[in-house]
Amino acid sequence: MAEPALSPRLAVSVQEADFDVAALQQQLLAGAQEEGAVATFTGYVRAAGARQAVATMELEYYPGMTERSIEGILQEAAGRWPLLAASVVHRVGRLRAGDR
Repeated sequence: MAEPALSPRLAVSVQEADFDVAALQQQLLAGAQEEGAVATFTGYVRAAGARQAVATMELEYYPGMTERSIEGILQEAAGRWPLLAASVVHRVGRLRAGDR
């Protein structure tokens, strides 16, 4: 059985380009008046691993499969909690220490 398509208020983007967290939050909240809170999580490339410095990191992915996996997580969250909107941006490609 196919999973239902994501709601227009649930979005997934897998991209190489950096993004503006504040602009993304504004887009998510545009026209909304029901939200009581906004939670964000932004991961960054650390400058050091457990044993050595990190200059760059290469994140590879499988197009289609990665998006479906993230969409599944959003669907599960929407089924467990009353989410009004959610957006996931997952960076891929070559990232440097400090990149998000």
